[in-house]
Amino acid sequence: MASRLLVYSPLDISLDIPYNIHRFEYYNIKIESVIEDFQIQLFKQQASICKTLAEAKRLMILHELRNGEMSVGQLVSNLGLPQSNVSQHLAILRERGIVTTRRDGTTIYYNLANPKIGEACDLVRQVLADQLSQNQALVRSLGRRSKRAQAGSEGGFNGQVK
Repeated sequence: MASRLLVYSPLDISLDIPYNIHRFEYYNIKIESVIEDFQIQLFKQQASICKTLAEAKRLMILHELRNGEMSVGQLVSNLGLPQSNVSQHLAILRERGIVTTRRDGTTIYYNLANPKIGEACDLVRQVLADQLSQNQALVRSLGRRSKRAQAGSEGGFNGQVK
């Protein structure tokens, strides 16, 4: 049997190109839509975690857990908070997947689900410390200007015209 050689004319190829381009654009738009949906879901999850972390006592607990796993009793002792309060906050953190647990007999130990959570909290604290430092420098600067202005008004022009 002889093999058959397929020959396309330029017309055949040109008719096929718009279809392929249209199909590519369709899939490209679908992929972009999926990526956008993923980004939106990611931002929603980030907002949910930020809401969970918008409580000083939870941040204190996370700060303690950066050093390794701890029981409720250890956290209570280190933080000086009531046991029921620490337990409630740990339950919320566990529900949101921010901390994990390990049971040893009757004791439950808590740990950060991901060390990056501690790093993220540290980063935010550093930003806040920088802002506080800048604000304090501004206050000192304004205080010096105010003192110079007062010294200048005491010995100089008092606003009265002779």
